[in-house]
Amino acid sequence: MNARITRRAAIKAMAGAPCSLTILPAGLARGYSANEKLNIALVGCGTRGRGLMEALGRIGENLVAMCDVNEQRASRAYQMAPDVPKHVDYRRMLDVQAKHIDAVMVATSDHHHAPCTARAMKMGKPVYCEKPLTLTVHEARQIRQIARETGVVTQMGNQGTASDAFREQVEMLQAGSLGEVRDVYVWQRENRGGPQTLSTTAERAPSTLQWDLWLGPRSARPYNRAWLRWGSWRDFGTGQLGNWASHAANMQFRGLRLDTLWDFAPDEPARLRIQVRPRVSGIHRESFPDWEIIDFDFPARGNMPPVTMHWFKSDRAPGFPENLEKMTGGELGGSGCLAIGERGKIVSSGHNSGYRLLHNEKIGPIERPKPFLPRHGSHEREWLDAIRGRVQEPMSNFEYASRLIETLMLGNVATLLGREIEYDPVSGVCIDDDEATAALDRKHREG
Repeated sequence: MNARITRRAAIKAMAGAPCSLTILPAGLARGYSANEKLNIALVGCGTRGRGLMEALGRIGENLVAMCDVNEQRASRAYQMAPDVPKHVDYRRMLDVQAKHIDAVMVATSDHHHAPCTARAMKMGKPVYCEKPLTLTVHEARQIRQIARETGVVTQMGNQGTASDAFREQVEMLQAGSLGEVRDVYVWQRENRGGPQTLSTTAERAPSTLQWDLWLGPRSARPYNRAWLRWGSWRDFGTGQLGNWASHAANMQFRGLRLDTLWDFAPDEPARLRIQVRPRVSGIHRESFPDWEIIDFDFPARGNMPPVTMHWFKSDRAPGFPENLEKMTGGELGGSGCLAIGERGKIVSSGHNSGYRLLHNEKIGPIERPKPFLPRHGSHEREWLDAIRGRVQEPMSNFEYASRLIETLMLGNVATLLGREIEYDPVSGVCIDDDEATAALDRKHREG
């Protein structure tokens, strides 16, 4: 531990220049202890994992360990770093290479996000976890608590957060540039992840896949290739609320200070509750509806009035997208966010990394406040710079990101039950609703 602290102090004192990604076999990592670069372990080496490798290459860090249960899916990433030790079980990887790993990046399927992240944080490792941070409401609360207890540097991978455009939009909402905002609209036009019919046929798992490890915390079951389309199943994925609302809803969630609802005392009045009202194409216990319209009603926060976030999934949703296109005055992008205020509107892109302003002509142009949020530009670099002490705190740290994901996963509970739920963000329960409270988590397999 003392050696690691010494290295941290040395890193903080250095001025790092951008350089190429250095690939180190784990056995050699100790020889680079005076190096300014951080030793990173990557869990999940598919498409997003390769993206993170490329980001590390641009920034210049040491990749010292890689882990994936699916050798075939990870093959391209493995070819990019042939000399880096490969693992199939992140628990063993973290144990075996603990002394050589400074920080961990997680890019697995959604159901492994919380278990892997929790384990790494408890070992004192800073963690970057791709969105959505967790599969369930309860997991989000657990991850937030572990992050508080360990104090490690964290960041969820909704990359638009690092853009100047995102921070400009947040500043306008927090400064009241739009006046009172009582309605926001968030959407994803694709109906990917809709209802699925699972074959009950047991198949032979391919030799390149560690099936039991892939299941991880979920209940044991025979292999069927359909499960590998994990984004379609509630046991393994989070639907479009996790896949896209993690990006698109981010700007309004922070800008309208919805994350502050968790900071009230437990004895605050009932008006601080969140109500979630779903309309869906059908109720599906294992998969997700073909289309969703979900209204999230939030109470007032300080001088900000109550606001409703309206979520739309799929062009098949009644009245969508034509009603929103009338509000925005143009064709909607595949995903995005619309915030409507007294003085005008913000129309934001799916990642919140681009936007346009529509002002009320009777009132005049919307005034942007003087910038008061830090600018950084690189989501991954912001996390790495925070580890080095150059940045006070990443903007999508787990204290914040867990609240965003906790809220969005309430939508999945509502569509599972097919009815309204009322949630207390302070106590973490659904009011007078044992069925909904039980659905805030999914059973975790022992070990």
